[in-house]
Amino acid sequence: MAEGTATISATTADGGFTAECVVTVKAGTVNVTGVTLDKTELELQVGQSEALTAAVEPDDAEDKTLTWASSDESVATVENGVVTAVAEGTATISVTTADGGFTAECVVTVKAEDSSDEENPGGGQDPGGEQNPGDEQNPGDEQNPGDEQNPGDEQNPDTGDAGTPITELALLACTSTAAVVLSRKRKR
Repeated sequence: MAEGTATISATTADGGFTAECVVTVKAGTVNVTGVTLDKTELELQVGQSEALTAAVEPDDAEDKTLTWASSDESVATVENGVVTAVAEGTATISVTTADGGFTAECVVTVKAEDSSDEENPGGGQDPGGEQNPGDEQNPGDEQNPGDEQNPGDEQNPDTGDAGTPITELALLACTSTAAVVLSRKRKR
């Protein structure tokens, strides 16, 4: 049988009455036979996201509609295959085909955020931006760790205070910072 349209007619022997019926033959629908995920296990830290990729089989299936779900949305959520870690624990992410109800799953383990600061394990930074273990920022001094400021001083941003050349200000700032760092080390 081939795709197309045919007219079927029947005529009675007694009286010659005729009836017709138009029949349309369509190509067979390619149904889904399964679904797979690119990962069956996934480990994330709280706040991280990662995409899962679902493959519907066969490739030429007509209806590739998918539904994503999480067994525990307080641990991990999923939207269009993108898994987001919410809190520590384990959740199973599943994808189900609309055609046939085939399902694939991925077990997601969520661990706590890594609270260690790998780039700056010693604390604050020195004014040059290099790591300086043990150096801590003074409260209220957001821009220059370890640099003491005089709240009453107002400086002209181009020349410094009272016409002092900028090169001298930079030297004074470096000297002041070095003195504060040295005095901190002596106190310990």
